[in-house]
Amino acid sequence: MHPPHAVFRRSCAIGVRIAASIGVFLMTEMSDQFCRLSLPEGADRDHSLANPFSAGSSSLEPVALPPVLVVAAGRDLLRDRVLGYAERLKAIGKVVELADFVGEEHGRSLKQSSVNRGDSALSSMSGDTTAPHVVEDYRGVIQILSDGTILRSDPAVLRPPERFPDVTTVQWEDVVYAPARGLKLRVYRPRPAAAGGSESKKLPVIVYFHSGGFCLGAFDQPHFHSDCLRLSSELPAVVLSADYRLGPEHRLPAAIDDGAAAVSWLSGQAQLSPGAHSWLAESADFTRVFVAGESSGANMAHQVAVMHGSGQLDLTPLRVSGYVLLTPFFGGAERTATEAEPPAGGLFTPEMYDKLWRMSLPAGATRDHPAANPFGPESPDLEPVDLPPVLVVSAGRDILRDRVTCYAARLKEMGKPVELGVLEEAQHAFFSREPWGEAADELIVAVKRFVQKCSGGAESN
Repeated sequence: MHPPHAVFRRSCAIGVRIAASIGVFLMTEMSDQFCRLSLPEGADRDHSLANPFSAGSSSLEPVALPPVLVVAAGRDLLRDRVLGYAERLKAIGKVVELADFVGEEHGRSLKQSSVNRGDSALSSMSGDTTAPHVVEDYRGVIQILSDGTILRSDPAVLRPPERFPDVTTVQWEDVVYAPARGLKLRVYRPRPAAAGGSESKKLPVIVYFHSGGFCLGAFDQPHFHSDCLRLSSELPAVVLSADYRLGPEHRLPAAIDDGAAAVSWLSGQAQLSPGAHSWLAESADFTRVFVAGESSGANMAHQVAVMHGSGQLDLTPLRVSGYVLLTPFFGGAERTATEAEPPAGGLFTPEMYDKLWRMSLPAGATRDHPAANPFGPESPDLEPVDLPPVLVVSAGRDILRDRVTCYAARLKEMGKPVELGVLEEAQHAFFSREPWGEAADELIVAVKRFVQKCSGGAESN
């Protein structure tokens, strides 16, 4: 039996080799080099060890092969060859089953997110149309099958790992905030000397939620880590970056509940002071707490602020001084102008937007659900809610630009203290896309000014 993703080669090129999928792991040049390095000297890719069906290979028809499971990967440049191997064996009467993982790459393991996912992914070559099939696919990274199985592949195909500058003036540590759910947050604080030379100096606290459309991301990924390092170092502040449950495995309001739990954990720490986590006891000013986030994380920050301001979430003895929304991921059944005709150069498309909502909202819900649309028909009236000051940041190339600016305008009409910042050349979720870019530099200045203003302090250069 040949192993999954076996390297079968021959001299002629086939479709996937020519049009190798975006994000593939194995490239044509790599495959060719492996063949040159491993085959007998002078042999080509039609050698019997490379091509099981070449002129020099033994016929497989008389061979008593046992049943075979062939595993193909949708982002593999050898995909057509692997499928062809299975088809040729079936054509000569061999017992063959094919497992086709559409979003996977050559040689990449799948992250198991369902105990039955292996069974569900198998599709017999008999042509059985009742086999589970993909009904929702987000860029090959998240797939929902017709039987409810959820498949996840490596999200690095969407955002390859990058090396960002290290910030040696900040220290960080992971802490469990929701043991029953296995959820952690990462606590950042400037080293005492970097915070002004006094170990007793108290700093504002930023509770930060990462982006990812409620379906992707983790608090410890490098780009989110860099965001929080910058915030902690340059504001300066104690930053708590919270992980939370993701859809479609955990649909909304799961993430919102986790966001509330993270801030409640901080409230519990304030009640324990001076017996709280040592860094918080030493450095956190619990009277200057800000709830912030980017994209879906900004939506969570809004939801937490509303829960607190309406009395649903008691955070005593914390004082929430403000909240910060960076290109918030809001929705609505009716398209805005920038959703209907996205700005030129934008990276976030209406199709991506729609799929993320379908994967994260409760089954059957529309984009007017309260978790998506803060002004939807079933959303709470925000006029009587005691909201703290808010800094809303919009990006000029974001399809959600109009929805974000409308959010700020609606709050302002209600008499809420609102600041709106617009970065015309920026993309949706620009802070995590380029944590050290020019737009991020401007953002840090704006957030620092907002935090100082809401804390009653003077601006500093």
